[in-house]
Amino acid sequence: MPEPPQKSEQRALRVVIVGGGTTGLALALMLERFEIDYVLFEGREEIAPQVGAGVAIQPNAYRILDQLGLYDQFAATSTPLERMSDWWPDGNPSAASEDVSSLYQQVFGYPLIIMDRQQAVQNMYDKIRDKSKVHAGKRLVAVDLSDDKVSIKLDTGDIVTGDLLVGADGVHSVVRSEMWRLGNEKIPGCFKGEGPDSITCQWAALFGIADLADLGLQPGASITGGKDQTMAYMTGKGKAYFVHNHILPKELRGSEIRRFTEADRDEYAGEHRHGLIQNHIKFGDLYRNRARSAYVPLQKYALQNWHFGRIVLLGDTAHKPHPVTGQGAAMCFEDAATFVNLLTAKLSTGSHLDSERVEQMFRELERLRVSRTTSIVKESFLAQSMQSWQNRLMKIIYIAE
Repeated sequence: MPEPPQKSEQRALRVVIVGGGTTGLALALMLERFEIDYVLFEGREEIAPQVGAGVAIQPNAYRILDQLGLYDQFAATSTPLERMSDWWPDGNPSAASEDVSSLYQQVFGYPLIIMDRQQAVQNMYDKIRDKSKVHAGKRLVAVDLSDDKVSIKLDTGDIVTGDLLVGADGVHSVVRSEMWRLGNEKIPGCFKGEGPDSITCQWAALFGIADLADLGLQPGASITGGKDQTMAYMTGKGKAYFVHNHILPKELRGSEIRRFTEADRDEYAGEHRHGLIQNHIKFGDLYRNRARSAYVPLQKYALQNWHFGRIVLLGDTAHKPHPVTGQGAAMCFEDAATFVNLLTAKLSTGSHLDSERVEQMFRELERLRVSRTTSIVKESFLAQSMQSWQNRLMKIIYIAE
């Protein structure tokens, strides 16, 4: 990211952000750094609720956090990931690597750390100076668009207007749905090939947070491979962030992808409670020690068109990799940084962004980001397929590693 302006000057532009997770808060911090006006709305009743489990902060993400002045906060609330190990389905060790985070520090200049997703979001929120711009408990209902502005309607009845609308509201994005609707209404076939049915799902995951006490888990990250499924965990400060991934009987698409219930979760956990993670430790041991857990479908998509008019999508709203490679958060931060770099470049030549300049900016964003995020999504699901031995060749590759 470029350096912020030396002279404080409020720019005549307003960015409306929908979504208060990692993407939305990172973007808010960047806009605040450059004194660009914004307002952020989060549908949940609080910022940084206990949703999700652990998150890996890779060096490419940590570099951006460092530029935002968050290095020390993340270092103090996380654990470096030094040991990574692989295990066979019978509980015996396969391979292990030591000093992983230290090696990352030497090569990339930043470590690889593990922490609560909730803590990561809280760290970012705490860094925001003007918290009056961040509003929780307000959900987007509809979007209206014209050549020179964008307006959103909230479930409170409020109408909010801005120059740009950023959808950072994740896999169930209302902004994305509204963008597709508006695009296809104004220009029939505008999003041909993309829409709800372009989102697929062939994997599901039961993840959670467990107390490390008396479990006997080796510290670090562990993956247990197996046919059509994997088990994994990462250890943090007194906690284990665990996940059980499995392939679904068939690929689901669009409206076929449903949210699982707690009953679905408990049934699935019961079916796999005897699965060995390492030595004598079973998946059921982690599940019994859980502080929280959830069972979710893992959507797969990498959109090629991120914008329409004054609406743009960033982070998980635009692309969703499999979590196995730990690049989800990094892609969110990279998207936000690229967006702000392009926006500040445009504003340096005049504060007014007409529709042509907005279109140029968003097309450049897609040029810089779509190829990379598409590759990350593809590679992440390939990695999961290898770890779960989807065919004989992938099993051989996984064993050879």
